[in-house]
Amino acid sequence: MSNDSAAFPHATQAPNASHARGVTTRRFRDIDFQHSLDDLIAACAQRMADDAEVAATAARLSDRDPDSWVEEWIATAGSAWATAVRAEANGQSSAARDAYRHASTYYAAALDRVFHCSEPERQPAIWQRQRFCFKRALALGPDRSERISIPYGDYKLPGFFFPATDAEQGEARPLLILNHGLDRPTSQTLAYGEEIARACRLHWMTFDGPGQQATLYEQGVACRQDWETVLSAVIDALLARPDIDPHRIASIGIGHGGYLLTRALCFEQRIAAAAVDPGIVDLAAPWIEPLPELMIRQLDQDNRSAFDREIRLTELFSPASAATLRMTGQAFGVDVRSRFDLFTLIRAYRLGKELSSATTPLLIVDDGHAGPWSGQSRLLNERLGATSTLIAPAERSRTGTGPRSGLPRSDRRITGWLNEHLAAHDQRG
Repeated sequence: MSNDSAAFPHATQAPNASHARGVTTRRFRDIDFQHSLDDLIAACAQRMADDAEVAATAARLSDRDPDSWVEEWIATAGSAWATAVRAEANGQSSAARDAYRHASTYYAAALDRVFHCSEPERQPAIWQRQRFCFKRALALGPDRSERISIPYGDYKLPGFFFPATDAEQGEARPLLILNHGLDRPTSQTLAYGEEIARACRLHWMTFDGPGQQATLYEQGVACRQDWETVLSAVIDALLARPDIDPHRIASIGIGHGGYLLTRALCFEQRIAAAAVDPGIVDLAAPWIEPLPELMIRQLDQDNRSAFDREIRLTELFSPASAATLRMTGQAFGVDVRSRFDLFTLIRAYRLGKELSSATTPLLIVDDGHAGPWSGQSRLLNERLGATSTLIAPAERSRTGTGPRSGLPRSDRRITGWLNEHLAAHDQRG
């Protein structure tokens, strides 16, 4: 969910500006536009986007117009895709890989606002283009990345495995499992995972769990609270590989993944060290806390009709909120014709007494007072006690206050923490 869906606040005002020499200084009055543009600027630094293309597209956008946002980023993505196809046909694999990466990022940008535009039904087609470009970029890469399939009940969770760049074929190394959130395309973890893996000299992987990307869009599997069943299935599948050191498995949870991973660690003991950015005890807080006391009582009293009536009245003055709730309902598998069902389900994503069972050393990045789960990193640290360590936030691409959390840049403190604890665990083993 984005900022308008939690408390339905007015957008923060930001002045317009121009762009110069490929680096945009455009500012939007629509805070969600600005947040997404900040992400794209960060993607340029990670070589996942081109600064001149981002600047030119930002200059064409009509502020507060979701249709303009979606159309312009699709146009830029299409141009990058065409460049990639030409380069690939000419045998220029490096140029083609970069262009496919850029196209994937731009299609992801279009997806940011597709639920808010006049044709939200375009989401599946745009996502398919985004996914195709991501896969082509990986296929053309110099590394030995693999697409993997993880058994999960009656389903298969799609994943991507990336061997350490300096490892010999089949060499056993520690493994990093990157657990992204519910609203970030898998491709947006690529640069972050590469940085961490390079610094720690380990294999890494990421996957689409229930409620995430391909598992949601192609198989219709919604998010679930007992994420330990998901993480355990991933570990089981990876431990079948001879190139994984079973005693040195680490994991990082980003955004919503901070909650999902922490929940899993309360039951899954095979992780040697983990980090979350941010720490989350109550995933529902950004949705529930801004509600008027009357509506919270209606939730407490299971008064479905009254709650739905109140929130429908609110949405009359904020169409963007209704769009964001539809998007959130999709991830959680709830038909949001009844908003009561959605809020009730999300409200169950809270960590309680199960935290006493968590024994994995956990590094918690403090989200300060600006993030959607403000203060929860400190609360989680207090609840876990000696098993956790709290650090100040790394520089990140997003500075807004909506429930959607931006992907942080690699932080030496995280890589140092992982290296230290993986080494210590290996010695104990």
